[in-house]
Amino acid sequence: MSMPLTPLYLSGHRYRPDWERTPLGLRKRSTNLGTHGRNPGSSRRADGLAARAEQVGPAVPKVAFVASAQDYPASDGGSIRAEDVDFLARTKAMAEMHKTYAVTGGICVATAAMIEGTVVNDVCSAEAKRTGKVRIGHPSGVLEVFADVRKSPEKGWTLLQAGVCRTARPIMDGEVYVSRKAYQQLHYPPGKPGKGGPP
Repeated sequence: MSMPLTPLYLSGHRYRPDWERTPLGLRKRSTNLGTHGRNPGSSRRADGLAARAEQVGPAVPKVAFVASAQDYPASDGGSIRAEDVDFLARTKAMAEMHKTYAVTGGICVATAAMIEGTVVNDVCSAEAKRTGKVRIGHPSGVLEVFADVRKSPEKGWTLLQAGVCRTARPIMDGEVYVSRKAYQQLHYPPGKPGKGGPP
């Protein structure tokens, strides 16, 4: 898989981000975010992405915290039950805690969940590892991702396909006003019967 991302997964059991808090609450408690949150330039050098911090933009690495399933409150005031997710994940983008979970990041973390020996695989439910259907618990709800990952002696781990289940939401709604002349030209062009306009 080739993607313009460099994911770095940290165990939530080790760094202990407060899963009971919203992204805003976590942002205020920066001590829980580890070295990558406080000094991203140093972390980029440590991760081997560049010799100097200025050689890599602030968008990388993509840092995510993961932990095994547990109950937690959602950003909208509701609650997410442990049985409705396969693991928890929180991600940082541009040194800020993400309010949800990006689709690209979801595909990456679901893929990592299928690979034995990774931090994400350690916290992922057995059912998700068996089926490849991963339910990621994020601050605003649950992101469902399907990842078909296979291992072969020749190629090692390979992601064959991935899919995301996500609901669409309206972006905007409104009305557009046009002049009578523009309306007539659009609906009654020259040579068409009734070009004089609507009755």
